[in-house]
Amino acid sequence: MLAEHVAPCSVAHVFVNFPEPPHRALGRGAGIGVESTTNALAMLTPSFFRTLHAVLAPGGMLTILSDNRDYVRLLAATVGALREREGGAPASARLLLSVALPEGEGAPREAVEGVHVYAGMPGPSAGHAVQSKSYFDRFWEHGQHTGRHYLVLRRPT
Repeated sequence: MLAEHVAPCSVAHVFVNFPEPPHRALGRGAGIGVESTTNALAMLTPSFFRTLHAVLAPGGMLTILSDNRDYVRLLAATVGALREREGGAPASARLLLSVALPEGEGAPREAVEGVHVYAGMPGPSAGHAVQSKSYFDRFWEHGQHTGRHYLVLRRPT
């Protein structure tokens, strides 16, 4: 849909909230990365990240929020691997750079393949002006499953 219906360099910010993680083949030899998924309907694939890069305006951002830390780490590894394959591409052509948020937002964090994975809820620097709860949060709270993890990526200017 993005490639066919959205003009290149026309989107300021994309938010993907609580994407459904694909089922992965976890047997021997299964590599990290969305390419190893067994779910053909997975949305957040290398192809998606490349297409999204094309429709984001220079400086445009992507924020992905999930309650599944392993999935967010997998997405970070996917973006990191795509950037690694670009090798010597000029900085302005590099795919979706990881955003380092200001101190106090999104801490603690870790880096996966050079991409920051944040814990907690995104704040203003990640495009979330206000904190809110989803319909599903009340179900998770009863099981004390309230962890949130996210990525913030930016198309270079």
